Amino acid sequence: MEEILRAIETAPGDAVIVLPNDKDITPAAERAAREAKKPTRVVPTRSVPQGFAALVAFDAQGDLAAVASAMSDAARRARTLEVTRAARTTTIDGVKVREGDHMALLDGKCVGAAPTSEDALRVGAQAVGRAELCTVYLGAGVDGDHRDSASAVLEAACGCQVEVVEGGQPHYPYIVSAE
Repeated sequence: MEEILRAIETAPGDAVIVLPNDKDITPAAERAAREAKKPTRVVPTRSVPQGFAALVAFDAQGDLAAVASAMSDAARRARTLEVTRAARTTTIDGVKVREGDHMALLDGKCVGAAPTSEDALRVGAQAVGRAELCTVYLGAGVDGDHRDSASAVLEAACGCQVEVVEGGQPHYPYIVSAE
């Protein structure tokens, strides 16, 4: 909380909007906002894709409360699909997962598992359903072939325009924002 409060107080401008991008950080961000000397609002984003969706709705000229409300609405409309590797054999959200499998997490809930990251992406994309735009953030080590197949999987499953970004994140070969 102290780090967030320090960031609020040293941020340029007269008012601040905080995007936690993690549900576990939101309570600390809200405490910091209450203690801040500057007018501060927290948009309770739970993921980086929700944070990006909120940023698109930002209006530097708008009223703080109205801008925060618009950003919250935009964040709620963004769905987050993450593909990551299972560290152990278990059952998550009713899905049996073996150690080493790739899991598809949709808005934090496990919706499937598969031996490869591409297959897990396919399972997750089918769970997303229709979308207008999918932005896929490629993790560290994802090569050009996988980039192209990720785009094709999302186009086929979601019927959407796909934007591909080199995210470089560890542990998640794919993070997808579906809007």
